[in-house]
Amino acid sequence: MTQHARTTRGWRWLLALLAVFALVAAACGDDDDSGGDAGGDTDTTEADDSGDDDEGGITATTAAPEVEGAQSGGSLTVGLEAETNSWLPGEGSFASPGVNVARAIYDGLAARGADGNVDPLMAESIVPNEDLTEWTVTLRPGITFTDGTPLDAQNQKDIFDTYLTAEGANTAGAAAMGQVTELRIDDELTYTYVLANGNAAFIDLLAGTSGCPLSFAACQAAGEDCGSQPVVAGPFQLESWNRDDRMVLTRNESYWRTDANGVQLPYLDELIFRPI
Repeated sequence: MTQHARTTRGWRWLLALLAVFALVAAACGDDDDSGGDAGGDTDTTEADDSGDDDEGGITATTAAPEVEGAQSGGSLTVGLEAETNSWLPGEGSFASPGVNVARAIYDGLAARGADGNVDPLMAESIVPNEDLTEWTVTLRPGITFTDGTPLDAQNQKDIFDTYLTAEGANTAGAAAMGQVTELRIDDELTYTYVLANGNAAFIDLLAGTSGCPLSFAACQAAGEDCGSQPVVAGPFQLESWNRDDRMVLTRNESYWRTDANGVQLPYLDELIFRPI
């Protein structure tokens, strides 16, 4: 076999692997391949393409897509070009390989859809005030982390105060959560980011690291090890992590999303990441 043939076959294998992985991962990162969709015990939804609601925010309303021919079960191993230092938002350096992993363990408050718009995901709605200095998030009811604690406004405030705005956090700068002067709890599932100045693009941050919910109670219990054993509410949960060798993720049996046919997501039982 010529060198050219071997190279071509290698690229075809890599592209096939990436195509399979794209059907599996659905969590926090810069975007989301399904838009703002949801499921589980709540309605299966994605963001409505019709635009904003009456208050100028965005609300999810339509059914999540099904993956044609999808079957549940199995394990997939994915190679990464580098290891990541931590999985705690504010501490982790989520470059390209880190985002791939984060999308498997985290869901975001919002996600970027195929149309390029950022829509609610774990949030039921995200509504700004008239001058864009306040952004009110209403969380979907019934979502819990894998330790059983609920995703609620108090959890989000505690994460914001303790980790996202801590001194030295990579989310604490003026371009991220540093522009927020207060996170105000409005009720059990509703809270408001109060900004120093109006920002029409603030929702974009909630589709990234700053909008990745994790269990505050579990993080406090883990102390300095929180970044190596985050307790989250995404499609997969951490089974084990041997740095520079492999990370093993297993299916989150209490995951809140289903596909359009009511099939529990994710489809895979196990996902293994190996830095090369």
